[in-house]
Amino acid sequence: MKIDRDLTVKLRGVAILLICLHNLFHLMCYFQENEFYYYPQRAIFLVTYFKIFSWSVIESTFSYFGWYGVPIFVFLSGYGLACKYEHRPTSLRPLPYIWHSFIKLWILMVPAYFLYMVARKGLLDTSIIIQQLTFTINFLQPEKIFPGVFWYSGLTFQLYLCYLLFYYVRSNKLLLLFVILSLALGMLQAYLPLSDSVEGMRKNCILWFPVFLFGLYVGRTPHVAFIDFADRHFLWCFPLLTLIWLSSTIIHFLWPFSPLFPPLLLYLLLKRIRFSWFNRIFMYIGSISAGMFVMHPVIRVYAFRYRADHNFYYVALVYLAIVILTAAIYTPAYNWLMRKIRMKTTAAKEGAGDEFPSSKPTGLPHD
Repeated sequence: MKIDRDLTVKLRGVAILLICLHNLFHLMCYFQENEFYYYPQRAIFLVTYFKIFSWSVIESTFSYFGWYGVPIFVFLSGYGLACKYEHRPTSLRPLPYIWHSFIKLWILMVPAYFLYMVARKGLLDTSIIIQQLTFTINFLQPEKIFPGVFWYSGLTFQLYLCYLLFYYVRSNKLLLLFVILSLALGMLQAYLPLSDSVEGMRKNCILWFPVFLFGLYVGRTPHVAFIDFADRHFLWCFPLLTLIWLSSTIIHFLWPFSPLFPPLLLYLLLKRIRFSWFNRIFMYIGSISAGMFVMHPVIRVYAFRYRADHNFYYVALVYLAIVILTAAIYTPAYNWLMRKIRMKTTAAKEGAGDEFPSSKPTGLPHD
């Protein structure tokens, strides 16, 4: 299975829209998601009050299901790392790799993080700022991550570090072992009594291994039989897989499996959409998804303040338009800065006779 670059960008475009709208709607409507912990009452509420032929279908869909844009990015992280580091003759050097992974995440996050504090008109606690900037808050104080979306920055860095193990020990049995252990732990977490530490488990890499390693396996394997079969028999496989996924989002013991389906379903669907306007829109949105990811919490602060004085969907449309506009400025500025850093670092490494990894993105929302 090979996901070409254009399709990868469109996957990012759809995923970032899901995330941006989810992170607004779940603060403004009655439908709540089961993202970090399984709340039976939320699944019951969705099944009871979900109405297809109503305007509420928009808010309920994005609020409950929108967070599934995250597993799409996690999948692309694994896929991108495999394509970047395992299909070339040069080897990965751990220390430059770790430094490069840290610095590109850090530079992407820091300006927007401080803009968020300006928008909320107050600094966060010093310990929280330090832990967020060092990507340690996910396992030290996951319940105190503000804004909440930046838990993904720490998760991404953890996955980058864990990839070193899978890079040097390339065994499908090892991948399967980690997937089984992660799913077992996920099922245990779904039934444990709710607490900050239990909910925080989902903000760390261990419970994201199934979808991350799924992406890694697909990136390593030219042909995945199951995916090729689903692709050939799309007309009945897609509805069946969609039904299984929807069931897994509301059935308790299936919930840990639910992140595995969105990357596959979206891949199968986007391959078949040929509308030029659709492709252009989502290609562009995917190309600025890094900026959208870090800027939408800032814009959300203002949208949330004005929600009571304006129409619900008007606020959402204006919010999304401003997010796209600010991302259109933020992303090129970030890419320019990363190119400058790469040029300087590469020159220094070449002078020392060492090879520095390419800064071509692999696991961020803009990869």
